[in-house]
Amino acid sequence: MDSLRQADNIFAKSFITVDPYLDIRAFAKVGNLDNSANLAKANARAIADGRGLYIPPQTFKIASNVNFTVPVRGEGATLSIIENTGVGDAITFSGLPYHSVCKDFGIKGNASSRDGLVLPTNTSYCQFNDIYSYGHGRHGLNHRASWATKYFNSKFFENGGIGALFDTQSGDPGTQNGVSLIQCEMRWNGGMSAGTTFSDAKGGVVINGGTCFTIDDCIIESNNAWQILTGQNTYQSLQTLNILNSYIEGRPTSSATV
Repeated sequence: MDSLRQADNIFAKSFITVDPYLDIRAFAKVGNLDNSANLAKANARAIADGRGLYIPPQTFKIASNVNFTVPVRGEGATLSIIENTGVGDAITFSGLPYHSVCKDFGIKGNASSRDGLVLPTNTSYCQFNDIYSYGHGRHGLNHRASWATKYFNSKFFENGGIGALFDTQSGDPGTQNGVSLIQCEMRWNGGMSAGTTFSDAKGGVVINGGTCFTIDDCIIESNNAWQILTGQNTYQSLQTLNILNSYIEGRPTSSATV
Protein backbone atom coordinates (compact mmCIF):
# COMPACT_ATOMS: atom_id res chain seq x y z
CA MET A 1 0.00 0.00 0.00
CA ASP A 2 1.54 3.34 -1.01
CA SER A 3 1.89 6.16 1.54
CA LEU A 4 -0.86 8.31 0.01
CA ARG A 5 -3.39 5.47 0.12
CA GLN A 6 -2.32 4.64 3.69
CA ALA A 7 -2.78 8.27 4.76
CA ASP A 8 -6.19 8.41 3.11
CA ASN A 9 -7.27 5.26 4.91
CA ILE A 10 -6.15 6.59 8.29
CA PHE A 11 -8.08 9.81 7.68
CA ALA A 12 -11.16 7.96 6.46
CA LYS A 13 -11.31 5.57 9.40
CA SER A 14 -12.27 8.37 11.78
CA PHE A 15 -15.42 8.97 9.71
CA ILE A 16 -16.51 5.47 8.74
CA THR A 17 -19.75 4.79 10.59
CA VAL A 18 -21.01 1.36 9.59
CA ASP A 19 -19.26 -1.08 7.30
CA PRO A 20 -19.42 -1.48 4.39
CA TYR A 21 -19.96 2.27 3.88
CA LEU A 22 -17.25 4.92 3.55
CA ASP A 23 -18.15 8.34 4.92
CA ILE A 24 -17.79 10.94 2.15
CA ARG A 25 -16.23 13.37 4.68
CA ALA A 26 -13.02 11.45 4.20
CA PHE A 27 -12.81 13.45 0.96
CA ALA A 28 -15.64 16.02 0.79
CA LYS A 29 -16.05 19.06 3.07
CA VAL A 30 -19.25 20.79 4.10
CA GLY A 31 -17.78 24.27 3.61
CA ASN A 32 -16.45 23.64 0.10
CA LEU A 33 -18.24 25.39 -2.75
CA ASP A 34 -17.54 22.45 -5.07
CA ASN A 35 -17.08 18.88 -3.84
CA SER A 36 -17.49 17.30 -7.30
CA ALA A 37 -13.89 16.12 -7.62
CA ASN A 38 -13.77 15.06 -3.97
CA LEU A 39 -16.87 12.90 -4.35
CA ALA A 40 -15.35 11.30 -7.44
CA LYS A 41 -12.32 10.40 -5.31
CA ALA A 42 -14.60 8.99 -2.61
CA ASN A 43 -16.34 6.84 -5.21
CA ALA A 44 -13.00 5.54 -6.51
CA ARG A 45 -11.88 4.64 -2.98
CA ALA A 46 -15.18 2.92 -2.25
CA ILE A 47 -14.72 0.80 -5.39
CA ALA A 48 -11.18 -0.11 -4.37
CA ASP A 49 -12.29 -1.06 -0.86
CA GLY A 50 -15.47 -2.86 -1.90
CA ARG A 51 -17.72 -0.43 -0.03
CA GLY A 52 -20.65 1.87 -0.60
CA LEU A 53 -20.74 5.57 0.31
CA TYR A 54 -22.34 7.20 3.33
CA ILE A 55 -23.64 10.80 3.31
CA PRO A 56 -23.90 12.18 6.86
CA PRO A 57 -26.73 14.55 7.86
CA GLN A 58 -25.17 17.64 6.30
CA THR A 59 -25.28 19.52 2.97
CA PHE A 60 -22.46 19.05 0.46
CA LYS A 61 -22.28 21.37 -2.55
CA ILE A 62 -21.23 20.35 -6.05
CA ALA A 63 -20.81 22.46 -9.19
CA SER A 64 -20.62 19.69 -11.80
CA ASN A 65 -22.01 16.20 -12.31
CA VAL A 66 -20.89 13.40 -10.01
CA ASN A 67 -21.06 9.79 -11.21
CA PHE A 68 -21.56 7.19 -8.48
CA THR A 69 -20.95 3.53 -9.31
CA VAL A 70 -21.47 2.15 -5.78
CA PRO A 71 -24.52 2.11 -3.47
CA VAL A 72 -25.08 5.34 -1.53
CA ARG A 73 -27.03 5.91 1.67
CA GLY A 74 -27.66 8.83 3.99
CA GLU A 75 -29.53 9.58 7.20
CA GLY A 76 -32.69 10.96 5.59
CA ALA A 77 -33.82 12.83 2.50
CA THR A 78 -34.13 16.14 4.39
CA LEU A 79 -30.87 15.67 6.30
CA SER A 80 -28.21 14.19 3.99
CA ILE A 81 -28.19 16.49 0.97
CA ILE A 82 -26.13 16.92 -2.19
CA GLU A 83 -26.76 20.45 -3.52
CA ASN A 84 -26.00 21.26 -7.15
CA THR A 85 -24.97 24.90 -7.62
CA GLY A 86 -23.85 24.37 -11.23
CA VAL A 87 -25.69 24.25 -14.56
CA GLY A 88 -25.40 20.57 -15.45
CA ASP A 89 -26.87 17.36 -14.03
CA ALA A 90 -26.35 16.64 -10.34
CA ILE A 91 -25.95 12.91 -9.62
CA THR A 92 -25.61 10.03 -12.07
CA PHE A 93 -25.71 6.39 -11.02
CA SER A 94 -23.92 4.45 -13.72
CA GLY A 95 -23.26 0.71 -13.74
CA LEU A 96 -24.35 -0.03 -10.18
CA PRO A 97 -23.98 -3.70 -9.19
CA TYR A 98 -27.23 -5.62 -9.56
CA HIS A 99 -29.51 -5.49 -6.49
CA SER A 100 -27.89 -2.32 -5.16
CA VAL A 101 -30.00 -0.20 -2.80
CA CYS A 102 -29.50 3.57 -2.59
CA LYS A 103 -31.48 5.38 0.09
CA ASP A 104 -32.11 8.21 2.51
CA PHE A 105 -30.63 11.31 0.87
CA GLY A 106 -31.75 14.40 -1.00
CA ILE A 107 -30.56 16.00 -4.24
CA LYS A 108 -31.20 19.75 -4.40
CA GLY A 109 -30.87 21.79 -7.60
CA ASN A 110 -31.28 25.35 -8.79
CA ALA A 111 -33.20 27.12 -11.54
CA SER A 112 -30.22 26.95 -13.94
CA SER A 113 -29.28 23.31 -13.37
CA ARG A 114 -30.42 20.34 -15.48
CA ASP A 115 -31.52 17.02 -13.98
CA GLY A 116 -31.26 15.82 -10.40
CA LEU A 117 -31.03 12.02 -10.40
CA VAL A 118 -29.87 10.44 -13.68
CA LEU A 119 -29.84 6.74 -14.58
CA PRO A 120 -28.33 5.88 -17.97
CA THR A 121 -28.99 2.62 -19.82
CA ASN A 122 -26.50 0.53 -17.82
CA THR A 123 -28.14 0.75 -14.36
CA SER A 124 -30.70 -2.00 -13.79
CA TYR A 125 -32.14 -4.29 -11.11
CA CYS A 126 -31.57 -1.65 -8.43
CA GLN A 127 -33.71 0.10 -5.84
CA PHE A 128 -33.92 3.76 -4.76
CA ASN A 129 -35.65 4.32 -1.42
CA ASP A 130 -36.55 7.54 0.37
CA ILE A 131 -34.77 9.89 -2.04
CA TYR A 132 -35.91 13.47 -2.70
CA SER A 133 -34.90 15.26 -5.92
CA TYR A 134 -36.13 18.84 -6.10
CA GLY A 135 -35.52 22.38 -7.29
CA HIS A 136 -33.77 21.40 -10.54
CA GLY A 137 -34.05 23.50 -13.67
CA ARG A 138 -35.14 20.52 -15.73
CA HIS A 139 -36.15 17.06 -14.42
CA GLY A 140 -36.09 15.57 -10.94
CA LEU A 141 -35.42 12.07 -12.32
CA ASN A 142 -34.12 11.14 -15.77
CA HIS A 143 -34.29 7.36 -16.06
CA ARG A 144 -33.26 6.01 -19.43
CA ALA A 145 -34.05 2.40 -20.35
CA SER A 146 -32.83 0.98 -17.03
CA TRP A 147 -34.62 -2.29 -16.41
CA ALA A 148 -36.26 -3.75 -13.28
CA THR A 149 -35.63 -0.69 -11.12
CA LYS A 150 -37.84 0.27 -8.18
CA TYR A 151 -38.41 3.67 -6.59
CA PHE A 152 -39.94 3.48 -3.14
CA ASN A 153 -41.18 6.35 -0.95
CA SER A 154 -39.27 8.89 -3.03
CA LYS A 155 -40.32 12.43 -3.99
CA PHE A 156 -39.63 14.41 -7.17
CA PHE A 157 -41.00 17.93 -6.73
CA GLU A 158 -40.63 21.60 -7.64
CA ASN A 159 -38.57 20.88 -10.74
CA GLY A 160 -38.75 23.12 -13.81
CA GLY A 161 -39.50 20.28 -16.22
CA ILE A 162 -40.72 16.78 -15.39
CA GLY A 163 -40.85 15.22 -11.96
CA ALA A 164 -39.93 11.73 -13.17
CA LEU A 165 -38.97 11.06 -16.80
CA PHE A 166 -38.65 7.47 -18.04
CA ASP A 167 -37.15 7.81 -21.48
CA THR A 168 -36.13 5.64 -24.41
CA GLN A 169 -34.07 7.01 -27.29
CA SER A 170 -33.08 5.66 -30.68
CA GLY A 171 -30.34 3.05 -30.35
CA ASP A 172 -31.05 2.17 -26.70
CA PRO A 173 -30.62 -1.55 -25.93
CA GLY A 174 -34.20 -1.87 -24.66
CA THR A 175 -36.87 -0.06 -22.71
CA GLN A 176 -38.32 0.21 -19.20
CA ASN A 177 -39.09 -3.42 -18.29
CA GLY A 178 -40.45 -4.07 -14.80
CA VAL A 179 -39.98 -0.52 -13.47
CA SER A 180 -42.05 0.51 -10.43
CA LEU A 181 -42.95 3.72 -8.61
CA ILE A 182 -44.26 2.70 -5.18
CA GLN A 183 -45.50 5.22 -2.59
CA CYS A 184 -43.77 8.03 -4.47
CA GLU A 185 -44.83 11.66 -4.93
CA MET A 186 -44.51 13.83 -8.03
CA ARG A 187 -45.79 17.35 -7.23
CA TRP A 188 -45.44 20.97 -8.34
CA ASN A 189 -43.26 20.25 -11.36
CA GLY A 190 -43.27 22.25 -14.59
CA GLY A 191 -43.56 25.79 -13.26
CA MET A 192 -46.65 27.99 -13.53
CA SER A 193 -46.77 29.10 -17.17
CA ALA A 194 -50.24 29.01 -18.71
CA GLY A 195 -48.68 28.56 -22.15
CA THR A 196 -47.42 25.02 -21.58
CA THR A 197 -48.31 22.70 -24.48
CA PHE A 198 -48.21 18.97 -25.18
CA SER A 199 -44.79 19.26 -26.80
CA ASP A 200 -43.18 20.89 -23.74
CA ALA A 201 -41.16 18.62 -21.47
CA LYS A 202 -43.15 19.45 -18.35
CA GLY A 203 -45.39 17.53 -15.98
CA GLY A 204 -45.49 14.91 -13.25
CA VAL A 205 -44.53 11.60 -14.88
CA VAL A 206 -43.54 10.99 -18.51
CA ILE A 207 -43.07 7.44 -19.82
CA ASN A 208 -41.60 6.92 -23.27
CA GLY A 209 -41.55 3.20 -23.90
CA GLY A 210 -42.02 0.46 -21.34
CA THR A 211 -43.23 -3.04 -20.54
CA CYS A 212 -44.94 -3.86 -17.24
CA PHE A 213 -44.53 -0.39 -15.79
CA THR A 214 -46.26 0.02 -12.39
CA ILE A 215 -47.41 3.10 -10.47
CA ASP A 216 -48.72 1.98 -7.09
CA ASP A 217 -49.92 4.01 -4.10
CA CYS A 218 -48.46 7.24 -5.49
CA ILE A 219 -49.48 10.90 -5.40
CA ILE A 220 -49.24 12.78 -8.70
CA GLU A 221 -50.79 16.23 -8.48
CA SER A 222 -50.40 19.96 -9.10
CA ASN A 223 -48.02 19.54 -12.01
CA ASN A 224 -47.97 21.87 -15.01
CA ALA A 225 -49.46 20.75 -17.24
CA TRP A 226 -49.88 16.95 -17.31
CA GLN A 227 -49.89 14.50 -14.45
CA ILE A 228 -48.98 11.41 -16.53
CA LEU A 229 -47.94 11.63 -20.17
CA THR A 230 -46.98 8.69 -22.39
CA GLY A 231 -45.82 8.14 -25.94
CA GLN A 232 -44.01 11.38 -26.78
CA ASN A 233 -41.54 9.56 -29.02
CA THR A 234 -41.80 6.69 -31.49
CA TYR A 235 -38.70 4.69 -30.58
CA GLN A 236 -40.48 2.28 -28.22
CA SER A 237 -44.12 1.64 -27.42
CA LEU A 238 -45.61 1.53 -23.92
CA GLN A 239 -47.03 -1.99 -23.73
CA THR A 240 -48.37 -2.29 -20.18
CA LEU A 241 -48.97 0.46 -17.60
CA ASN A 242 -50.51 -0.52 -14.26
CA ILE A 243 -51.83 2.33 -12.07
CA LEU A 244 -53.02 1.14 -8.67
CA ASN A 245 -54.28 2.89 -5.53
CA SER A 246 -52.90 6.27 -6.61
CA TYR A 247 -54.11 9.85 -6.22
CA ILE A 248 -53.84 11.78 -9.49
CA GLU A 249 -55.45 15.20 -9.53
CA GLY A 250 -55.07 18.94 -9.65
CA ARG A 251 -52.88 21.57 -11.29
CA PRO A 252 -51.32 24.84 -10.17
CA THR A 253 -53.33 28.03 -10.36
CA SER A 254 -53.00 29.66 -13.83
CA SER A 255 -51.24 26.63 -15.30
CA ALA A 256 -52.21 25.03 -18.58
CA THR A 257 -55.22 22.71 -18.71
CA VAL A 258 -54.51 19.12 -17.71
